[in-house]
Amino acid sequence: MILGLSIGDKILIPGFIQKHREERGGTTYSTVRPISELNKKVVEACRQMVMNIDYQGLWGIECIKQGNDYFFLEINMRNDATTYAMKVAGVNLPYLFQQMIEHPNRDPNIKLVRTISSMVEFNDFNFVLKRKVGLFKWTDEFKGAECKYFHSNADPKPCKLMKADYIKFLRKRILKF
Repeated sequence: MILGLSIGDKILIPGFIQKHREERGGTTYSTVRPISELNKKVVEACRQMVMNIDYQGLWGIECIKQGNDYFFLEINMRNDATTYAMKVAGVNLPYLFQQMIEHPNRDPNIKLVRTISSMVEFNDFNFVLKRKVGLFKWTDEFKGAECKYFHSNADPKPCKLMKADYIKFLRKRILKF
């Protein structure tokens, strides 16, 4: 997923998300990488596509890589959930968009994107339950993920609420069988 934003003739593409696992179309475990690590032809093709459709706003272009080739899957003309991981990696795209709207003549101050791992914890744990990922491997990945969508020591309430909902989901699933 190549993430960026467009305002007027300015198109910013700071980084991309390399998916490792997804469930029902939603990324559950991924790595955020600087755009310099992606094939320049792919980046330029994304820039051209956004320019040609004259889109203004936040966007994400999803591609699949097979060997050395990339194939276009879809374009999301919105701020999707992976934008949060990009923010944790160093570039807050919604904030940049707002700043570019308020100050169109100023060049945006873009920091370099750091390479980080990202996990939507509860959704990704389903891979352990389905025996597609081992518990120890998942635990290591969870501990190593700098971006977690629910777990936060600074604000534990969302994680506690999601944990309660997830336990209810598991109880229903177990009782159903």
